[in-house]
Order: sequence, then C-alpha cells, then structure tokens
Amino acid sequence: MIIAFSGASHSGKTSAMNILKELDSEKVVLFNEVARENHIEIENIDELRKDAAKYLDFEQNIIQWKIDQETKLFKDNDPDKIYILDRSLADSLFYYTFYTDKNQLNKAQLSSYYEFLEYLFKIANEFLHKLDFIFLFKPIDNLVRKDIYTSNFLNYSQNIEDRFIKMLTYDILFDKLSTVKYIDMRANGIDIIKSVLFISAI
Repeated sequence: MIIAFSGASHSGKTSAMNILKELDSEKVVLFNEVARENHIEIENIDELRKDAAKYLDFEQNIIQWKIDQETKLFKDNDPDKIYILDRSLADSLFYYTFYTDKNQLNKAQLSSYYEFLEYLFKIANEFLHKLDFIFLFKPIDNLVRKDIYTSNFLNYSQNIEDRFIKMLTYDILFDKLSTVKYIDMRANGIDIIKSVLFISAI
C-alpha cells in the first residue's frame, strides 16, 4: 500500500507518521518531506520566497526529487509494506504555483516555470491515481513547531493552504474520491488512519 499524507503546514502529518511507525515498525515505511530529508540549507522559507528565481530553483529541485522518489517506489515496492509519503504532488502543485512570484521572473525563468508546471500537472495526475489513499489533514491552530521551513505567516495562510490543496486533490481525483480521507488529528484522526490501514496498536 502506498499512502500520501497531505495538507497545510502544521496539521499533524509528521506526528501521525511517527505514531504509525511506532505501532508497526516492521510494516510501515516512512518517506519524510523531501526538503528536510535532503537537508537543504536555507535561511528560512520566508526569506527564500522573497527571491523568486531562487525559490523557483528550490521548488523545481525539490519536486523533481519527489517525482524520482515516487517513480522508484511505484516500480519497486514490497506488497506487504505500507509506504507513507509526507505530502502528495498536489501539495507540490500548490506550493509551486501559490508562492512563486512570477512578476519577478525574467522571460527565460517564466518559460522554465510554465514548462515545469505543465510537466508537474501531468505527473501529479498520473501519480495521485496510483496512490491507494490520500489522507488530507486539517490544520492545527496554536503553532508549536518552528523551523526554517515553517513560515512566520502560517497563522494567516494555513486555512488557504488547506483549501487549495483540498481543491487540487479533489479535482485531480474526481473519479477516485473514495481514496481521499479528511483527517483531524485533534479528534479521532489517528484511529481513522489505523482502521483504514489495518494497523493495530502493539
């Protein structure tokens, strides 16, 4: 089974992944968020987004790494394992389109932006349909995590991120909506995930 945990920043995705790994460390295989997994050094995400060209390069590299990772996983996986991806390519579409300031890009950079976007739309549609489930996580108020990838403005943008990522996911998977589950980690979210994935507490 190949699953994606999707949704706005600070919605409990990483916490849920770690809980499931602790419950069944043999069966559950985690693929952490690509930027953090590859230890990409940036000052912080807000400063990076002020430079549209640098942000474009950052996003294209991150997304391509994610596409390569998922390509390999779809081709070579153990059917007895549960693979959990931190974010889907719908998330990538959102961050790529929403936070790239196209007004700052020159003609060559704009061309690169739109060519990559066409490619990303095609791959996202293909890959989201290959997933067994996508869990969309409801944003959590009262931020407790703060690192270089967490925006200082997340209190304002969380709900926007949530709505756009949901719209993209539902639009891409309009013919496969039964695979999409909305999760509230402050309620019974982890129990819903466990029941869908047939993971029992040890």
